[in-house]
Amino acid sequence: MFIAIIPKISILIFLSNLIKYTCISFIKINLLNNLIFSAILSILIGSILGLSQLRIKKLYAYSTINHIGYILIAIAINSLESIKSFIFYLIQYSFLNLNIFIILYSLGYLMFIIKNNNITDKFNSPIQYIYQLKGYFYLNPILAISLCISLLSFIGIPPLIGFYGKQLILSSTIEAKKYFLVFIIIITSVISAIYYLNLIKIKFFIKPKLNIIFFNLKLGFSFKDLYKYIHYIQKIFFSIKLLKKFKYCNVLYTLSSNITIIIVIITLLSLVYVWIHDRFIILINILSIYFL
Repeated sequence: MFIAIIPKISILIFLSNLIKYTCISFIKINLLNNLIFSAILSILIGSILGLSQLRIKKLYAYSTINHIGYILIAIAINSLESIKSFIFYLIQYSFLNLNIFIILYSLGYLMFIIKNNNITDKFNSPIQYIYQLKGYFYLNPILAISLCISLLSFIGIPPLIGFYGKQLILSSTIEAKKYFLVFIIIITSVISAIYYLNLIKIKFFIKPKLNIIFFNLKLGFSFKDLYKYIHYIQKIFFSIKLLKKFKYCNVLYTLSSNITIIIVIITLLSLVYVWIHDRFIILINILSIYFL
């Protein structure tokens, strides 16, 4: 999570300052052209190659490449509007990326990995493949909805905050009369939306097929019925020590307050940005004066 967020911020701000303090004109022009070329490659590679990925980390790696391409376009245009879009997009993307990583960590923490009728890594089962998210809405709807909101914001669905980030980049690109870049941004945004929507489809529209094992007995209940069953047994046989083994269910379905607060705040900010955008834009205007 640290590698996916912090280095990008520092490098992109360094590039922005490098363009700002480059005084020799032909060096600055070559630098801007190279950034545009890198941005086009990043957008195309990130959107097209991400379609064939089965691992979560690789998928988000190509997603990151795609988003970095948008940010590089904002830096390369080098106008007041593009700098505003650069700052805005970098801030909202960093927070959404943080939210997605925390949610994926939480999903892995709450998930059972079942192999050969044994529960393994019950306290820290990492999510490595996309199919592991299959039907997770039926197991934990709150986290699934939070992840869905962040993914839709990545796509740029209004009125989420990601839509305004892409809108600012498109408007600054149109203002600079770089219509070829506008065409690439729109087309690749549609292409990259496919693998985000595929994640949403897997989570919401495919029911999970899990058989949880307790004391070598297969219980064909859902998680909700299973919890009621365990709670009923605990009331009757509360003195039996074997029932302490069920306690890990409570651990698996409890997140720390810090993680919960971060997920709630970032998800709500993505949802309600349309009502608080005035103050945020004022902050962006102040920061853009420094970067230009």
